[in-house]
Amino acid sequence: MVLKKCRLVINRNKHLGDLLLLKLFRGDHCLKMSFKNKVGPTLKKYGPHFKTLRELDFTKPTVTKQIPAGQTLEVDYFFEKSKLEVKQEIKDGEVARSFYNVATPIECYLFTIIIRNINNLNDINEAPENLLLNHVDLGEQIALIFSFEGIDGKPIMNPLIKPQRGNHIVLDLPDMRFDKLHIAVTNDDNPMAGNSDFLLTVPYRPTKVT
Repeated sequence: MVLKKCRLVINRNKHLGDLLLLKLFRGDHCLKMSFKNKVGPTLKKYGPHFKTLRELDFTKPTVTKQIPAGQTLEVDYFFEKSKLEVKQEIKDGEVARSFYNVATPIECYLFTIIIRNINNLNDINEAPENLLLNHVDLGEQIALIFSFEGIDGKPIMNPLIKPQRGNHIVLDLPDMRFDKLHIAVTNDDNPMAGNSDFLLTVPYRPTKVT
């Protein structure tokens, strides 16, 4: 059952993806971020690291997974289990999944995505469920940080992202264990390797990869 749905929009008409709050058949609840664009030419997913993005060598073995062009991506958070799942659907039907335990109380952001060429995102028409993430032109490369609130009632930002200009959205999640999702959107000047247009970082170590 869909309890809440919004379409995330960048630069007025660029469709980043859909954010859904779901009640599952067993009564559990899930926050699903579904990216509606093909995340090519490559999706590179990184494990935990302690360097700045500028110090990372994007071609070395810190890359844990590289998926060919034309793939779809979902990130799910399961409230009752405090687990994060990253699901990548591959062209021939194979599905790659990674699972992460999210420590509580909340000590870190959920995940960060960086998009280099936002003009490559699909156009979208105006609709009541659209959620505009920014009100100014952020340039060609942006970063988005998704976070719940820590014990101090404040969202936890990605320390590797230094916002210069952008926006901060708070999305209410009624009756959930964590009832506010924070989305910080900022321009990003960190270099992206090669022809990679999309970077996903998760600040937790995977407990299972399939």
